Order: sequence, then structure tokens, then C-alpha cells
Amino acid sequence: MSEILLSKLSGGGASLKTHSNLLESDDVQNHDEDRISKLPDDILLAILEKVSMSTVIRTSSLSTRWSHLPLLLSHLYLEVEYFMPHNSTTEADYKLIHEAMSDLIKLVGAFLASPRRESSVRTLSLRVRLITNLLLDIGKLVCNSVDSGKLKNLELEIPTVKNIYDSDETDMREHAHSLMFFFDSSPRLFGCLTKLFLYNASFTEPDMHRLLLSCEQLQNLKLHDCDIGYLSVLKMDLPNSKLRALQLVSCSFERVQLIRLPKLVQLHCKHWNSETFPVSFNFVPCLDEVKFCTATSDDTRFKITELLGDTANVQVLTLNFHGGKISIVPEGKELQNSFKTLRKLFLHGIDVELDLLWTLVLLESAPSVQIFGIKVWNHICGKDTQRRKMCPERTTGSWSTTKLGDATSFLQLKRLEFGGFKQVKEHLDLIRAVIKRAPNLETLLLEDKKYCQKCEAVTNSVCSSKTSTFLKNEEDIMVKQFGAGSLGRPIQIIFRPLKC
Repeated sequence: MSEILLSKLSGGGASLKTHSNLLESDDVQNHDEDRISKLPDDILLAILEKVSMSTVIRTSSLSTRWSHLPLLLSHLYLEVEYFMPHNSTTEADYKLIHEAMSDLIKLVGAFLASPRRESSVRTLSLRVRLITNLLLDIGKLVCNSVDSGKLKNLELEIPTVKNIYDSDETDMREHAHSLMFFFDSSPRLFGCLTKLFLYNASFTEPDMHRLLLSCEQLQNLKLHDCDIGYLSVLKMDLPNSKLRALQLVSCSFERVQLIRLPKLVQLHCKHWNSETFPVSFNFVPCLDEVKFCTATSDDTRFKITELLGDTANVQVLTLNFHGGKISIVPEGKELQNSFKTLRKLFLHGIDVELDLLWTLVLLESAPSVQIFGIKVWNHICGKDTQRRKMCPERTTGSWSTTKLGDATSFLQLKRLEFGGFKQVKEHLDLIRAVIKRAPNLETLLLEDKKYCQKCEAVTNSVCSSKTSTFLKNEEDIMVKQFGAGSLGRPIQIIFRPLKC
């Protein structure tokens, strides 16, 4: 591997040589103390598999004992950002990105083509930028490695050079055209592609359909700001597909019809422009987890029964409202059929000013739920402030808690998770109500609110958002109220603070 690449990944050539000399000196003086280097290769490789590639290169370049290990790794993860200056931003200019991509290609070639490589690469994961001629070079390397048996699986993430927010429809069509040209120029690439993340592209319907059909080994697909025309319908009828995870983020589809996806396990849908929930299900027998983040429109209303449709095996459901209006239409007992297989239910992004007892109506409709999670939204940063001005009333609609069942309603519930917890009436009332109805509850997890740089900037505070709000006396009070058998049965209370 070239000295230039090692220098870039290790923070500079002079520094690298200095550290190398120090390490060699330490090896002589403390040979008996270097127990890690005495471990067999398979254990050292297990360690390297869990760190970034820059750390792998740095480590192997500083020790002769570790120098051969990168060529034994079965999973390589490289991203173009590794090769950019440490002080660069995501808005780096085209020249910097072009140089970084060139360096990445050299390193990929060194890994794949080295005569010292003793085994094939099980998975090559690449995060690259959409620069057509350089993508073609990557495609050639990958195809040659597949043909020679040196590469089994490929994972690709391809953000565009131009920022999503600065791109218009013409840019998005050009991005899609460049992507299709790359894939058409590297047809053997489809045979090993198992993960594909695409961004900021507007495909034609035939191109999208051809892309999905061609990726026969694809297991994980993410479309971020992608479409086939504004408010269009994407039909995914892939009876032979191996797709297991699908993410749709900020896409402009009116609707995505999952007609046949026999292996799909996870669906994550975040932000959309449709007036209704944009995904419908037909044949998705393995669907286990659905994560649903609400639309930007506060007028959007939906029924959970319509959201889940005819799915029969969903066990994990996450609904995230991002501090907006609770847009679920109350359905009462109609939910029980849709929730009959549910094991985990998470309700996130609930505005901090809202009452929380309405969430028990959903929980009561899910008798098999074992983990119930709540996270409140407590942001004062710009976006939330604008939304509050446009829609000052943050209501939960006509959710009635008067008909909630008596004690022992939640027989299977074993764990309650509360994010953004504070010792205020609304939060304590919810905890008491759950404990009263869940005789088998074992664990109560209380977590600080999530750190937000924007909120910190608004308040002009230094690190205040990162400092835990849990005080020792408050923790003691919670333990006395709810833990250590104070309610006649032991409940473990876990405090998860955020520290500066």
C-alpha cells in the first residue's frame, strides 16, 4: 500500500515514523508485557473487524506483528471521508472529493489485488461519491475480483457530490442517469450486490424497475430523497427478491405498493409528501418490524389498522411524531387484531407538553407486548419553534382513557423505557399507571433527553444539553417510589444519564 495512503489514514508520514520508532523501542523493552500481540491471528482479526479501517491501517503500519492482518480481513469497510482532510466539511469542493475518491480506489485495488491475500473478501462495504468516471473504475475492480473469486459480497452507499438541499429536479434526473450508466457498465456487479443506499435521484419508472429486478442478491435497500416522478406510485413486485430491509427517507412517492416481497423483515419509512401513509402491503409474510415517522403535514390523519394492513407477523412497531400533532385516529378494540403479534411498541417524539396517559389505550390493545417505550420531544431549536408558530395546538385528538381496563391489563409487559424523563406529574402519572396494570413488570429504564446541538445554540449554553438532569436525591426518590419491592414486588430501575 502506498506511503501516501498510509500517511493520509494515519495522520501524516512524519508522525507515523515517530510512532513506529517508539513502538519498536517499546517492543524491545517491554516484549514480555505485550500480551495482545501474542494472541493468535483469528483473535486479533476479530478485534480489527470491530474498528474503523483507518484504525486498522494505523495499527498494522506501526507493528510488524500486525502488518499482515489487513490482508486477512474478511469484511472491509471504506468510505471516501477517510481520505479527506480532517478539517474539511461535508460541503467540501469537488476537487477534494475527486482526490479522496482516487485515493480510495488505490486502496481498494491494493486490498483486492495483493498477491499476499490468502483468502477472499466476504464483504466489501464502500461509501463513495457519485463521480461517474471514478465509479466506473470501482466497478471494474469489483467485477475483476468477483470473476477471480476474491470478492463474495458488495455493499454500496452512493451519496451525490451536490447537496440534497441544493439540487433541483434536473440535478436529480442527472444523478439517476449517472447511476444507471454506472450499473449498466458493470453488469456483473449485480451478482454480488447485497446492500445499496442511493440518494438524491429521480429515476424513470422503467429504470427503477430494472434496477430492482437486476439486484437479485440485494438484502438491504435505502432510498433517500429518491423518486420516479413527484407523487408517483412505486410498485415493488419482486417474487424472487431476497430483500430483508427497506428504508424510504424523504421520498416523493405518493404511494409505495409492496406487492410481493417474500423475505422483507424490516420497513423504515421517514418523512414523505403524500397526504396518507405512503406504503401498502400485499404479500410480505416475513415482515417483523415497522418504523413509521410521521409526515410533515399536521393535517395528516391515519389509522394504524390501515397502516399495517393485512400484515400478520409484525412484532416491533415504532411510531415517531417528531414533536408534531398526534395524527393517529383512535380505533379502540379494532386495533387488537393488528396488534395481536406485537411484542415491542415504541412511541417516540411526543411533545413534552402533552399528557401521556392516552398511550395506554394503544398499549391495552396489544396484550402480548413485553417492551413498551416512550420518548418525549423537548426541543426549542429553530424547526420546532417554526412549527409551533404554524400549529400552536399540540393535541392528541379524541383519545379517551375513561374506559381503560382495571389493574393487571398488561399481563405480558416486562420492561418500560422512558426517554426524556423528568420528575413531573405527567411522567410520574404514566409510570404509576403502567406499574398498576403490569404485574410482571421487571425493569424501568429512565433516560435523559437526547442531546441537541441546535437547542444548545439557541440557549447559548455550553454543554448544558449534555449534562445529566438526574440528581442523586431524585434517583433515590424514584427508587423509593417504584423500586426495590416498594410496590410489593421488585422492579429494577436503570438511570441512563447523558454526560458532557
